[in-house]
Amino acid sequence: MTLTFFALISFLALKEYCTLISVHFPRWLYWGIPLNYLLIGFNCFELFLLFIPLAGFLILATWRVFVGDPSGFLHTVSAIFWGWIMTVFALSHAAWLLMLPTINIQGEALLVLFLLALTESNDIAQYLWGKSCGRRKVVPKVSPGKTLEGLMGGVITTIIASLIIGPLLTPLDTLQALLAGLLIGISGFCGDVVMSAIKRNIGVKDSGKTITRTWRTP
Repeated sequence: MTLTFFALISFLALKEYCTLISVHFPRWLYWGIPLNYLLIGFNCFELFLLFIPLAGFLILATWRVFVGDPSGFLHTVSAIFWGWIMTVFALSHAAWLLMLPTINIQGEALLVLFLLALTESNDIAQYLWGKSCGRRKVVPKVSPGKTLEGLMGGVITTIIASLIIGPLLTPLDTLQALLAGLLIGISGFCGDVVMSAIKRNIGVKDSGKTITRTWRTP
């Protein structure tokens, strides 16, 4: 049931992404979503890691070749592939946490809660630190509101939060919780600016009609 929920979120996110890009997305490609989550459900983690990044890419490229029109080949394949990676492959890693061997299902759910809590706290902390003491821009042409001070403050805040709630929600020790906070803080920032770059490239400032976010592209 939980995997079905994540699959539905992926479907809604991919559907919204497709409304933003000027690329034809065949409906049959949506079948990649349930197949991706079935691999997680059957604990086929190695196949899961290869399905969208490798098989999915080859399927997209082959489909576009058989369309018969080479114009826009790179744009179409790369745009759809990006959508699959962001809304299906990346998101499904959270669902995969529920399949890890833990003592009980509560422990698995707490891992997802830990990830979500740190991701959102990092997002909010970077915004607040940037607003309060941000001076030096990191990527002004992509996201003018992102500052070095906001990045550092957000990462430090996320590390502290991880050290506090990590032992309560997960089996992570102190060092592992510290590294988790550092990784989530930095990768959260990278994901944020990448999304900003994509939205600016396709000419939209905000997205999220289906699933709202706490941030907007500044």
